[in-house]
Amino acid sequence: IRTCHSTGDGTTGYCQTVDICDDLNPCSQDTCNATAKSCSYSRINGCDQQGFLFQTWEKVTGSDLDSLYALPAFPDSPDNTATITGVLEIPPNSAEDYGSRLTGYITAPTTGTFTFWVASDDMGEFYLSTDTSPDNIRKIAYVNGWTRYRQWKKNEATQRSGPIPLVKDTPYYFEGLHKEGSGGD
Repeated sequence: IRTCHSTGDGTTGYCQTVDICDDLNPCSQDTCNATAKSCSYSRINGCDQQGFLFQTWEKVTGSDLDSLYALPAFPDSPDNTATITGVLEIPPNSAEDYGSRLTGYITAPTTGTFTFWVASDDMGEFYLSTDTSPDNIRKIAYVNGWTRYRQWKKNEATQRSGPIPLVKDTPYYFEGLHKEGSGGD
């Protein structure tokens, strides 16, 4: 899967390629190893840098995403913004009492159906758009509670999306949301 993020102004963005589990490359019992590769792509809304946009909101108590959604600063004023490169995941055990959002674009290497997985501590949700617009996202996988780091099958019914048809070289916007209370994340 090739992923890209654009700031929306058409001048800067982030892009990278990630291998994910799909019907031809199934996940192992507990983990699905995603590895980053170098990216070559045609410009998508000015996308010319590698990585994913990672935003955090600090001092958000509680372990559910409603705590994040209720913040006046969410979604437009994060406390921190960074670029995540490498694997499509946020660093584990990095802080307490925060919420996060990871955004970008994916582009399938071939036309076919793909399955998406999410693991998080505490709550996590993964959204995928039918196109490049954030307005068309829908929740396709989530964790109510927590999982261990890369524990993909704690609650497979919600952590795994159904088969999602994607068209080769067509960008799709994605968004991952996460809320950490205390303990591992």
